[in-house]
Amino acid sequence: MTFEIKDTGSKGLGVFATALLTPGTLILSEKALLRIDKGYYMQSDIETAFAALSPDQQQTYLSLSSAHGQDPKRYPRRIHPSVDSVERQRILEQHKARTAATKSVLSVFMTNAIECGRGAAVFATASRFNHSCVPNAFFAWNAKLGVETIYATRDIARGEVGGAARA
Repeated sequence: MTFEIKDTGSKGLGVFATALLTPGTLILSEKALLRIDKGYYMQSDIETAFAALSPDQQQTYLSLSSAHGQDPKRYPRRIHPSVDSVERQRILEQHKARTAATKSVLSVFMTNAIECGRGAAVFATASRFNHSCVPNAFFAWNAKLGVETIYATRDIARGEVGGAARA
């Protein structure tokens, strides 16, 4: 294994290199823990997929970060009248998940989902990679194999945290 998962301090768990990784090194290839195969998902889609997971998979999923508990004042108070009813419902569900006092299946998905194919997915390990605007690795969905891959884009020193972006 070229990495380990450990506490980053203020950002929770993260991925750290256990050896020097050179550009092009495959760091991870992983199947989705929970995948939604459409771009505009609803809370019910996430909850249905979650219910189909084994108890161990559900526990892994719920161990991931959640950006719940956000200040509702940071978000718009109204939705434009031209927004259709389905999209309006989706926006309201996501707003409620962000501002709720407790973690939910939807808030975990919103925090950890990575685009893949036509939809998005949550991964037990890939979701632990920090997002970075100046990444040392990149995510790429391999549709043929049905896996998310993460490759080094520059030298990553032993002990350095993995910060990835979309290819």
